[in-house]
Amino acid sequence: MRTEIEGLFFFNPGQAALAAGIGTAISRTGMPEIARAGDKIWIELPSIGTQCLFACDTGVVPVRAVGVALYSRPTVDTILINHLAVDSEYTLSGRYSALAVTARLVDRIMAIARIINGVTRIQQPYHDARYLRVTHTRPGSA
Repeated sequence: MRTEIEGLFFFNPGQAALAAGIGTAISRTGMPEIARAGDKIWIELPSIGTQCLFACDTGVVPVRAVGVALYSRPTVDTILINHLAVDSEYTLSGRYSALAVTARLVDRIMAIARIINGVTRIQQPYHDARYLRVTHTRPGSA
């Protein structure tokens, strides 16, 4: 899926609308790179420790990657979504908007944040002061 991931992440037609924010993110953390080990690939920022999360459309054959999020934990209380890319057909204005790929990627990062002690917020990509509040479920409450 390397070619597909490169196209989705590095040559995404939607990135023009976020060029300033993407440029700022790259100047802070460096250029993302595709990494590979065996038959697995991911995108990383070599300058900082990041996690990579892919969204795939399993309803098509062959299965295809339709979204990717890179995130890190720059401070004890914050998860930063460093980069987020979604195939244009799966965005809010795309043919497959009902799959809500962007929201599902962010929701998955929120679920991850909820299980990490001390994380209280998620910084949205390409915006310095936009955060989502992380609420932790207390033991015994559901």
